[in-house]
Amino acid sequence: MLRSFEHPAAAAYAWPFAHDVRPEEQSLGINGCADCHTTDSAFFFGTVPVDAPLPEGFEPVEMVKLQGLDGFFVWAFNFSFVFRPWLKSVLLICCGITGLVALAYALKAVSAIAKASVEDEE
Repeated sequence: MLRSFEHPAAAAYAWPFAHDVRPEEQSLGINGCADCHTTDSAFFFGTVPVDAPLPEGFEPVEMVKLQGLDGFFVWAFNFSFVFRPWLKSVLLICCGITGLVALAYALKAVSAIAKASVEDEE
């Protein structure tokens, strides 16, 4: 007789931060972020065939559905990895410009303080 019941071993696995995969050489991501974070990565957008004794009515399932994620959000997040190198470059340039502006105003302040102290001595 076949019966259905809940079992903890059948629960979904939550991936911890840093993927926690050992050994490192066999883990996804060893070749870079693009192992998983592309708009067509098999990790998120691959399909998994449903293994069932009766093939009728069991269509392949997309990985994002198995993970309980929103497909568009994952796609948009993965799409952002295309622009991340540019973002880092723009951020460094902006920090450099901000630093130069702050340095210019600091030098102006030092100059004004020095000029005021020279005028006070005269």
